[in-house]
Amino acid sequence: MEAVIIGVSFVGAGTIIRSRDGGEVEGLTTAASLLVAAGVGVCVVLSQILLAVGITILVLVTLRGLGFIEQRMASQTENP
Repeated sequence: MEAVIIGVSFVGAGTIIRSRDGGEVEGLTTAASLLVAAGVGVCVVLSQILLAVGITILVLVTLRGLGFIEQRMASQTENP
């Protein structure tokens, strides 16, 4: 199991990019989502279906909520 987490973490680290000019970091949510997906997969393999479903619902709600907040903040900065 540790090998799965290490492998997915390595792949996730490849999705994180920092721009040279602005110093902005992109891909953190993608990397975190990959790691959570691996964790859910491990839960399924260990027959912890209820835990896997609960984590999946929690992550989906969190990502949708953060997406809504991000869009709202972007629209406020465009239209002061």
